[in-house]
This record gives sequence, C-alpha cells and structure tokens, in this order.
Amino acid sequence: TETRSHTSHEVLLGAADGSDAVKENGKKIHPQVIRFALSIHGKSSSAYRELQDSDALILKRVLSDYKNYFKPKAGINKENVECLREKIKSFTEVQRYVAIVIDEMNIQSNLVFDKHSDDLIGFIDLGDPMVNFVYVEEETFASHALAFLVRGLCTDLKHIIAYFFTKDLTSFQLMPLFWRAVSVLELSLQLYVCAAVNDCASANRKFFRLHSQLAQDLKCDVVYKTRNVFAMSRFIYFFADSPHLIKTARNCLYNSGSCSCSRYLSNNGKFLLYRHVADPFYSDQEFALHTLPKLTLDHIVLTPYSKMEVKLATQLESRRRWLKFRNFLDSNHGIKVNFSGIRVNYYSAWLYATKDDKDYIQSSNHPDLTNGDFPVTNNASLCLQSNAADSETTPDSQAADGHKRKRKRMSIFDVSQLAVSKKIRTRLELLAFANEQKNEGKSGLAQFIANRGSKAVEEALIVGWELEEAEKKLERSKLTRLEVLEKKLEEPCVEGCLGEWLVMAIDILTRNGIDVMVFAGALRVLLEKGREKYRNIYLKGPANCGKTFLLNPLNQIYSTFSNPATTTFAWVGAEDADVIFLNNFRWSKQIIPLYDLLLMLDGQLVHLPAPKSHYSKDATLSSDVPIFCTAKEEISFVKGGVLDATETEMMRLRWNYRGNAIKHSFECPINKINT
Repeated sequence: TETRSHTSHEVLLGAADGSDAVKENGKKIHPQVIRFALSIHGKSSSAYRELQDSDALILKRVLSDYKNYFKPKAGINKENVECLREKIKSFTEVQRYVAIVIDEMNIQSNLVFDKHSDDLIGFIDLGDPMVNFVYVEEETFASHALAFLVRGLCTDLKHIIAYFFTKDLTSFQLMPLFWRAVSVLELSLQLYVCAAVNDCASANRKFFRLHSQLAQDLKCDVVYKTRNVFAMSRFIYFFADSPHLIKTARNCLYNSGSCSCSRYLSNNGKFLLYRHVADPFYSDQEFALHTLPKLTLDHIVLTPYSKMEVKLATQLESRRRWLKFRNFLDSNHGIKVNFSGIRVNYYSAWLYATKDDKDYIQSSNHPDLTNGDFPVTNNASLCLQSNAADSETTPDSQAADGHKRKRKRMSIFDVSQLAVSKKIRTRLELLAFANEQKNEGKSGLAQFIANRGSKAVEEALIVGWELEEAEKKLERSKLTRLEVLEKKLEEPCVEGCLGEWLVMAIDILTRNGIDVMVFAGALRVLLEKGREKYRNIYLKGPANCGKTFLLNPLNQIYSTFSNPATTTFAWVGAEDADVIFLNNFRWSKQIIPLYDLLLMLDGQLVHLPAPKSHYSKDATLSSDVPIFCTAKEEISFVKGGVLDATETEMMRLRWNYRGNAIKHSFECPINKINT
C-alpha cells in the first residue's frame, strides 16, 4: 500500500492520528473546529491556506458558509442583534452591565460591487440614507470604518454591534450613532450601558462636550458623565482609552527634539527629548549582555506604521525596563525622574496624582477618597492585573510569604490630617463624617473612634490643628498687638458688618459724651503696653447700651479669653490669650480671689490653678495681656454684709486711667441709645 509522510501541520494538529473532526462528505463538522478555523482565517488568510494543505482544516468554500452566516452591512443589522441576544440569554442581572468601545480603523478607499445586493460598497455610509443626506453633500469614498464594540464588565463578552463607513468623522455625526447603539442595547437586549470608551481624538472629545446640556443639572465643570436617556436613574461615564493615550504621549515625545522636531517638551524647566530614551538603548546594544533585553529597535525607531501600533507603546509599561533610563538621565543630564507601575485602578492613580498637591480641584459630586484606606475592590484589581499566582504584584492584604497581612489601622496622625483636610474641629463633626464614610464602605475612621476612645479622638483633633496652625501662630507671635490690628485692617470686614461698625461705634460714644479720640487713645495704650493700674478698660452701663458692641471686635481680631466659669479651674487658657475680655462680668470669690484679681489688674505675676490630670503645675499669668471688661456697675467688695470702702477703692483705681482727661470717660455710665 502507498503511504505518504505526514506534514508538520498534520503532526501539530493531530491529523496523522486519524482525527475525524471533518468527515469526507464535508457536512459533519465539529463546532470547535469551525471556531478554530474562523479564528485562523480572521488572523491570516495565507496562514490558513498553508494549514489547509495539511487536510486538517476546512475548505475555504465550506468555511465561507459559516463566515457569511448573515450578510453584513453598515449600520445595525437585525441578524447581528439576534446573534448577540443568543450570547446573553443566560446572563444574570450583574452580567448585563456593559461598556461601548468606539474606535476607527483605516480602510482602503475603493469601491466593491456586491453581487447579492447590486450595490457599490465603499462610499460613506452612516447606516441611514437620511443621515447620509444630511451630513454628506456628495458621494465620497470612505477612508475609515467606525466600529461600536460591546464589552462586558463582568463577563468576557466582546461583540461588534454596529459599524459605519466614515471620512473625517465629526462629533455631530457620532452623537446619533452612539445613542442608536445605546437604544438597541438598553431597550431591545436589556443590557445596561454604563460607560463609553474611545481614544479621545478631537471629534471624540467634542462628542463628550456635546452632552453638557444633559449633564447641566450635575454642575460638572468637565463633562465626564451624562444621564442615560433610556434609563434616567443611571449614568453613562466617559473614559479615555489608556493605551491610545500612552501611544499619543510616546509619539509626542518622539517628535520632541528629533524626527520632525515639531515640539520641545519640558517639565520643571528641563527639556524632555527623545534622545534621552534612544541614547541608553543604543549604548546598551554595544554589549553582548543587555540590560534592556525586551526593548527592540521597533520600539525606538518609529515608522508611520509603528506610530499607529498601540501594542508597541503599551509593551513599555513595566517599571523595571525604565530603571536604566532613570539612572542614565540622572548621571548624564542631572534629571530626576520617577517611573511608577502600580496604577491598578482609579484610586491608586488619584492617590499618585494628588500626593504632592495641598489643593486640587475635583469634579462636582466626586467621591471622597481622602480617608487613607484602600477601597474594598483594590485586591480584586491587583489580582486581575497580575493574572497569575507568581506575579510581581502582591495583593495589599497578602504578604510576600502568602500569609494574610493585617489591614493597616488609622493612627492618631492619620485622623488628625484627615480632620484638618475636612475642616473638622469637633468630635460631633468627626462622628458624622465617620458615619458618612462607613456608609460608603470605608470603616477605618469609625473603627478608630470606637476602639481608641474619646481621649484619642480629642488628641487627634488638637494635634492636627496645632500642627496646621503652628506656622501661622509662630508668625503671628512675632507681631505686636498693634501690628496685628493694622494687618487686620487690610482684610475685608467680617460677614454682616458691611463697614458700618465704625459709624455706629462713633455714634454710641458721641451720644454718651465720650470723646472718640480719647477712647481710641486709651485702647491704643492698653494694646501697646498691656495690663497695669490705670490702663485696664472698664465700660459700665445698663442693658442694651452698646458697651459690648464697642469691644466685641476684639473677639474677631485676637485670640481672646472670655468670661471665666465659677469653678476652681476657671482661668485655664488665659495665660495663652492675646486679650482678656470679661464681658458682662460679675465678680465673686469662686471665680477668683480679690487679691489675685488686684494683682492681675496691676500687671503682676499671678498663679492660676490648673487640673493636675492635664498640667504638671499651676498656670502662670506673667505676660502683659490687656484686660477689657464690661458690667452694669462698678465692682464692689462686701465683707460681713458691709461695703469695704478700702478694697472697693483699690479696685476702682485699677480701672481708672491716670490722666483726668479720660478718667471721667470710663466712670460715666453709658446710657441707652435713643432710637
């Protein structure tokens, strides 16, 4: 019997073992063989012809029946929709979330005669004769094919729902085509479109901005999402295709100082030139052992074809490949660069982009990501990126030895910085914010409050604001009280003042017979020289006479100690204040002994009791802090039910100014204002 040697293709595909995947009559063909044949034919017709010679693949005539299962044409085909419906019929609710990927590809500008429909194919075709008539004035050859690819977010679904023949596509042409595709997916197939992805070409960016009216109620400064007009409770988010952005950045760098020299990129005053990338590669090629083994000439020397190859740009994402470039730039040009390869999701990219920025602008309704805690989806993103057990990236919750790593808990410092960034000063505000974070799935702050107790929470709030305000307080401590007042004069008035306080204050003084210049001079002397006998200002008068109104701006200008309580430790904090303002003061020995009050008004050293649970010793008032006071009458000392005239006179002298010109001003009651 005659025998023939088996070809390499027969051995490879198992045809030499008598595989009967294709019967001699050519009618019984295994579905897997059909899928394999279509895949090979779609990648390369010449490779398919060569493999067909091994008798292991289907004849191209038989394959064409499967390839042309339905007649494709521009637009949305009913048969194509039904094919997609068959794919998704077993999908669960969560598997029905999809994204639409929009992309254009170059095609040969030519005409082809369709023998089945007797049509000439190759002109611009937007899927609808009326749309073609509106946008195309005359029959024009198409140069691109615009495809709408449906990608499953929770599945491996990939299906081209529609394609169109275009040339110089505009955003106005893209708008109706996109929403037609969305309508079919939402209404006919019950697929939930939640994202649109494209390469951010000029027309695509304008397409995003066309949705500004739909997003008007969202108050977006940048149009990054729009309401789904077929499901108004959901949004469709716009994304830029990252590989295309990387390719564009690579091409811009290629023309920076080389090739066409169309630009010179720079950063922090340093030029970014393509030779910074090319020179290390060429120097590496001079040695037999390469430190850049996976970098080829195709990656460095770009042709018009390779400039459009997205794959060549995305193959350079590994941070290790760029270590030599980093060292080369540092040693030869003194340029410090940092290559980061751990951008696994939006959170990590946001964290990297904002780590050096004290202030940054976010879109309206942007989720709060400043809790310092990885989102619950972070590990899933890492595992999806690595796609292997021995990958370089280890999930955040897993240590290098495979054991589960404890999740990092928030420290007092973390909470303090969070409180400052959110302008939180009280425990109640922090509790409300922690509950809001917990509802979003971030429980780190709530766990800190529950586990560490109120003392740690108070300490975090105090430490955070002390650190935040330390520099400002240090700068202010170098200013005198009058310099602080002059600096405050340059700032706008407080809310509600409207510049009327000065007019009203002069009116109050005038109505009560107090000379404005004398009163202003007394204030100036007290602020400049501090507390002492005859300097301390005491305004007395009945209710609603305006005495508090005259001195109330002190609370806005200075750090003020006001109204001590009737407790043992009533004066804690007075030693650190800029001004002591005893508003509507009622003296009693429970607040402060008369002897200590006289020493305080006399400018002497006074020891004030402080709780030893927080302080190692009593507080000491040794500064020249000015003392202001308002009351309905003079302070009198009564002993045994009898007025002690001597002590009362000593107290009165502490509040009088030495000069006769203004002595009467502070003893004369301020009468009620007649309105």
